[in-house]
Amino acid sequence: MSDIGYEGDLPLHNSSTLTTSTDQLPSAAVIAMVEGNSTEVPAAAFTSHLEQRAQMLGMRIEEVRQYVQQNAEALAQAVTTLRDRDEMNASDATNALSLIDAAATPPSAGSRSPFSSRNIPL
Repeated sequence: MSDIGYEGDLPLHNSSTLTTSTDQLPSAAVIAMVEGNSTEVPAAAFTSHLEQRAQMLGMRIEEVRQYVQQNAEALAQAVTTLRDRDEMNASDATNALSLIDAAATPPSAGSRSPFSSRNIPL
């Protein structure tokens, strides 16, 4: 079992592998090409049956190819979105830590807090 993650180049490599794997499948036209004996009736009927099945198989392979392509594109987009969101979360966390550090740092002896009672006009 492999780990699922979006770090590194592995997810985009997997997406690319899906696409190239389906590109290696023969096209529907190649699958539909059936050669056989058509001089005798039983052989011609069997060859015709094979041609029909090959056409159906070719159409099904095209459906699978499109399905895999759509999912490979969706995987690539999800990885990009997750990486972007991860960077945004890291930036938000850094900003939050800066605010916490600033709030936790006591003011120096010479500076006055904007909330001190001496700054409020009466």
